[in-house]
Amino acid sequence: MTIFEDELIYPSDLVVVGDYLFVKDLLESTGEYGVKTFSLKDEKKVNEFITIGRGPSEYLNINIRNGPLDRTIEITDSRNRKNDIYSVDCLVTIETGNSISKCLKSSRRNMTSREAIVLNDSLVINTASSAKGVIFLSQEGNILNHLDEIPTEILKKYKNPSVATMVMGGYLVANKTRTRIAYFAKYYDQIFFLENSDAGMAIIKEYDFTHLPEFSVLNEGGSSYMEPSDKAKFGYKSPYPTDNYVYVLYSGKTLDDVEESEDIEWRAYANRIKIFDWKGVEKGEVLVNEVLSSIAVSTDGREIYGVTTDRALNSSIIKYTVN
Repeated sequence: MTIFEDELIYPSDLVVVGDYLFVKDLLESTGEYGVKTFSLKDEKKVNEFITIGRGPSEYLNINIRNGPLDRTIEITDSRNRKNDIYSVDCLVTIETGNSISKCLKSSRRNMTSREAIVLNDSLVINTASSAKGVIFLSQEGNILNHLDEIPTEILKKYKNPSVATMVMGGYLVANKTRTRIAYFAKYYDQIFFLENSDAGMAIIKEYDFTHLPEFSVLNEGGSSYMEPSDKAKFGYKSPYPTDNYVYVLYSGKTLDDVEESEDIEWRAYANRIKIFDWKGVEKGEVLVNEVLSSIAVSTDGREIYGVTTDRALNSSIIKYTVN
């Protein structure tokens, strides 16, 4: 069932907290990406919010996820390099256009250009390219230690460690207590599950990859950049946490499996949703008819919400009921 169709432009991140769905989307009022809030109970839009800038409760490049506390969401800003945690009960009372600063519960600096998750009062887990790996811990904006290593096969293929980690991009997700974290690779099929305890951070489950990330170096206007090559087989996208499980989209597609397009990368879309428990054990899979770019799951696991895009590049959110 399609929901909120007339209220969306280019939706991406989804977060469900109780009876509310938070959606990262382009806001007509500002021309910038912000957050739209919807009531799942009566299927109506509640508000939308974003303040552009570099000050408190101001943002330049956001992502949203479930917060570490009950009824909170976490807003990450990769350009301002901060993670802010907000009260949901306060956010739903904000009128569109007003600042959300009064709803801020805490703010932490991060060190990432990709993703970051607040673990406790000072510790943040980050992903970014470096010469050592892609997953690391930071404290008050200072890197502490890396948790992964560059696989020998990838380093051998791309020679330079910094280039090797550029192709190892992926997604972090954590449970509510921040005692378990998972990392899913975007351009190949590697997975890490980590445990965060008083003894420190340790990998408790690892899925070895079955294929390498395939990238090409392109030159344009005197500068070089990298993008997935025609041989690339895409991996995971949009992991979503619940109390007991992680739901994640899995593509496994190459160009031979999708319609080629100059406007959209269909290899990044998937209709397979894999389910893992927090020990890293794969528990099952859900197949849907539409190809999705982002998902969220209700607290009880009975509803899955997914962002889909049609061939005319119109995006919508689909609600699925899981038996």
